[in-house]
Amino acid sequence: MSRGDWHRYDAKTAVEQCQRLDVRELRLNSCDCINMTYSVHSRSGERRTIEENISVVWTPCHLGGKRSWWLCPNCGKRVAILYLRMNGYRCRTCNDLVYKSSQESRFDRHLRKKFKLCDKLGIGPVETPLFKPKHMHQKTFDRLCWQHQRAMGITVQHSLKVFELLKRS
Repeated sequence: MSRGDWHRYDAKTAVEQCQRLDVRELRLNSCDCINMTYSVHSRSGERRTIEENISVVWTPCHLGGKRSWWLCPNCGKRVAILYLRMNGYRCRTCNDLVYKSSQESRFDRHLRKKFKLCDKLGIGPVETPLFKPKHMHQKTFDRLCWQHQRAMGITVQHSLKVFELLKRS
């Protein structure tokens, strides 16, 4: 995209960069824990084998049935997803992970929203919507076109500021 793809020295690791273990994807029947053995590599190239028992708890659903959750091996918090780091599978809080979008600049957030808007309208990032996509209500199309015009204005303003800064240096 733009500057958000650069590496920041103070940036935390994002959940999108970690291997995840989602209890909803495993479709467990009724077990109390899972025994896992896996290897992790350190930055120095050292390989460690970890054996870990991860507990599973079940909660009743409102309309019947039950839902499975992991218990974080570190803090004991009930979570749906565990993330793999050097210390093993832990919850997002214990691994000190953040979402990538939380570290974006204001303009990067704007661009992400603008690209999402363009996808809804079925156009490219610099095109103007001419025709309403099939099955979209006219009111929705008009609202999205107005938002697209506003987004284009912000993008042009930001580009002019960047060019002005480049011209000065």
